[in-house]
Amino acid sequence: MTADARNMVGIMLVAVLALLLALLARLGLVENESLVVACSGLRDAACGTALVAREAVVRSFVGGYLGWIAVGSAGLGLVAHWRLAAWSAWILGIAGMVLYNVEPASVAALLALLLLARRPSARRQQQAQH
Repeated sequence: MTADARNMVGIMLVAVLALLLALLARLGLVENESLVVACSGLRDAACGTALVAREAVVRSFVGGYLGWIAVGSAGLGLVAHWRLAAWSAWILGIAGMVLYNVEPASVAALLALLLLARRPSARRQQQAQH
């Protein structure tokens, strides 16, 4: 398998994992009305943790934070040529598209995908080897 093929397989595996986690958060926490009903009035630690996690996920997309953090990460990856920022934008962009921040998150995910799929320049490859 070539290096380009391995890179694309890695990008797709990370995409599947991010998608699954975001769907789990959306369906298990945000859209799960039975969780709210079952935990209302209870002082159970598990319910408290679940409700705090639900609130955190809801706050991340109500203000658009998730999508805009993904855009910022993608911009940082583009300007600084920092692959870690591009990976962050890829993961956050996918999560943002699932968690109701479609517009900014899709821009971030597309830019991140372009950054991750490109080949590094010959100069950057030499720097990485030394």
